[in-house]
Amino acid sequence: MRKRLSIILCLVITLLIPKCSLARRGLSSTTRRKIKAILGQFSAHCSVSLVLQSVRDGKPLFSHNGQKTMVPASTLKVITAIGALDGLGPKSRVETKLLATGPIREGCLQGNLVIVGGGDPSLAMAEVGTSLPAKNLLWRWLSAVRKAGVKEIKGDVVGEATLFDDQPISRYAIWEDIGNYYGGVTSSLSFHGNHYHLYLSSLPKAGTVVKVVGTIPVHTAITTFDNRLRAGPQGSGDNAYIFGSPMSHVRYLVGTIPPGRQTFKIKGSLPNPAYTCAASLHQKLIKSGIKILGRPCSTNVSKRGRQNTQLDSYRSPSIAAIVKHMNKTSDNVFAEQLLKLLGHKYKGKGSRTRGLHILEERLDELGLTRTGVHLKDGSGLSRYNGITAKFLTNSLIAAARKPYYKDLLASLPISGVDGSLKRRYQSPELKGRIMAKTGYMERVFALTGFIKPKSSGMLAFTFIVNDETAPFRVTQKRFREIALLLVQ
Repeated sequence: MRKRLSIILCLVITLLIPKCSLARRGLSSTTRRKIKAILGQFSAHCSVSLVLQSVRDGKPLFSHNGQKTMVPASTLKVITAIGALDGLGPKSRVETKLLATGPIREGCLQGNLVIVGGGDPSLAMAEVGTSLPAKNLLWRWLSAVRKAGVKEIKGDVVGEATLFDDQPISRYAIWEDIGNYYGGVTSSLSFHGNHYHLYLSSLPKAGTVVKVVGTIPVHTAITTFDNRLRAGPQGSGDNAYIFGSPMSHVRYLVGTIPPGRQTFKIKGSLPNPAYTCAASLHQKLIKSGIKILGRPCSTNVSKRGRQNTQLDSYRSPSIAAIVKHMNKTSDNVFAEQLLKLLGHKYKGKGSRTRGLHILEERLDELGLTRTGVHLKDGSGLSRYNGITAKFLTNSLIAAARKPYYKDLLASLPISGVDGSLKRRYQSPELKGRIMAKTGYMERVFALTGFIKPKSSGMLAFTFIVNDETAPFRVTQKRFREIALLLVQ
């Protein structure tokens, strides 16, 4: 009888083993050998890291240069996302107030109309959760002014940005990035994602001067476009760059755009988002018949009076929705704003230094070891950032044990479906099975997130390549080969 039971037990175990998850039984020697062969195809002068772990129990499955410090590019946003969800809370919201700073007598506001920024990066961005587009937000504020009986304003329309420090960009920022939309300019009174659309037109002949048509929003605080743009040859695409620093009224336009375009749009960073917000409301009020004796302006010092009346309180989408937009679109402004919001909440002032200090504290509380990790910003824009694939993967594992894990997972681009992975890994074998944050900059290719094999539990992974001279498409192809081995 015992012998029969032993035989039956052995048969059951034999039948079950092939169905055990990859996370439990680890990688087969064949799979390991194939992955190593793929990694061996990279140039001898570049650095490559790959770490795989089981989400279920954190079990290490594969590591190649997992402890090597690498430039992470935008995969660093996963760390910022974890810090924001953990430190700010996924359901919390940010408030923007509209105040009258003086008495309202017989329809006249005897003071300023002040928009008090609360650090909401999504203000006037319809594509983020419940956020109102600029047009609707301005109508809302106009309605609040009318409801208060205001027909005339004796003071200014002020954009108050006092929650954050006076350093809108990181000291580690690259000059080429700053003037372009992805430059990461912060303000506690953000507006329109802190960027503007610059409309251009070009003649059919290559080498001819490009014309500046206009901007949206109209009030950018830029008074001069030093235009050196030219029409490029046919098929040249967008090779235009905008140079200029925060608070500067001058922008330099260099490079080329395609020839023969009546309308061509590029994006730049707003030099002073708080001013743009105030000027947009100022214009809306005047067009609606409200007389304003003052001017639109911005300040990083409070201009509230002794008698303040709150006319409106606008609440942002949830932090979870803000994180989702940040990761899906790899928005640098959102990442830097979240970092400063952490600094403001726990240190009383929104600065990168304070935000990074709080972020590191949250990571320590999650039990993560930061050996070989150097955090310089929240977006990954700086090449001074350094991180290990092991640390990134461990961060994902730690987050998977937290209530906000579903929010983090929902924020990651999905292969062949959305975000920065919408057009990548679209084959039937991989579509929908990779949920990961991408990171790209010159000589940096990175991915970190989760892979769902067909017959096993979720895997956490980080893949970083620095200084490979082969085209990005070659690196993407090699990762695709690795991913195909893992999903089987």
